[in-house]
Amino acid sequence: MNEKLTVVIPAFNEAKKIEVTINEVTGYLSGKGYGYELIIVDDGSEDDTLDIIKRYKALNSNGCIRILKNKPNRGKGHAVRKGIMEASGGYVLFMDADNSTRIFELERMLPCFEDGYDIIIGSRRLKNIPDDIVISQPSYRHILGEIYIYISRLFFKISVRDYNCGFKMFKSNVAKKIFSRQRMNDWSFDLETLFLVEKYNLKIKEVPVNWKHYEGSKVRPVLDGIKSFISLFKIKSNDVSGKYD
Repeated sequence: MNEKLTVVIPAFNEAKKIEVTINEVTGYLSGKGYGYELIIVDDGSEDDTLDIIKRYKALNSNGCIRILKNKPNRGKGHAVRKGIMEASGGYVLFMDADNSTRIFELERMLPCFEDGYDIIIGSRRLKNIPDDIVISQPSYRHILGEIYIYISRLFFKISVRDYNCGFKMFKSNVAKKIFSRQRMNDWSFDLETLFLVEKYNLKIKEVPVNWKHYEGSKVRPVLDGIKSFISLFKIKSNDVSGKYD
């Protein structure tokens, strides 16, 4: 990869995991010789997340780490959008702060850009690699996720199988086009992103990735499930009213 890569990590109360994730991302990309920047968006954390990020940057001042801050918490969608709109790389990857999908999975994605794709997304629902889910999520979360996808497909024509895996990579100009029009600040931003990909007739490729479920997830299955369902109507309303045009 000749062009610079921007990695965006949204973080909210990730004090227990964020340093390990940052260390692995920077170590891997530096070791591979990639030109990169790491943008970490602290989304109004109430623990030591921001202090840990600042300390790490001070001790590893190679100029590749940038810190953006929200105050108060605005939501994962807002944090990802903020980071992507500040990106300077030719490619943009966003990933989760808990390292549920690790940085080296991008090696599965990079060859796809050479085939003309605009967006490459990680998928936990494609079973083409060994151990593609290292530790699976609780059965109730899996069932709720399947219901969410089924209902979403009734609303929108989206071709991919996994909407919410937090490991997605874009050509930079494509990312900025999508996220400049995006409006959802909560977890439904993933669905909105994929809807806009289809709406703008962009080329998307889904690839299997290793993924690990971590205990302590901030997802509240019932409440967030209800909010996600309501978000379907908001996205549909935005589209009908021309807000994505």
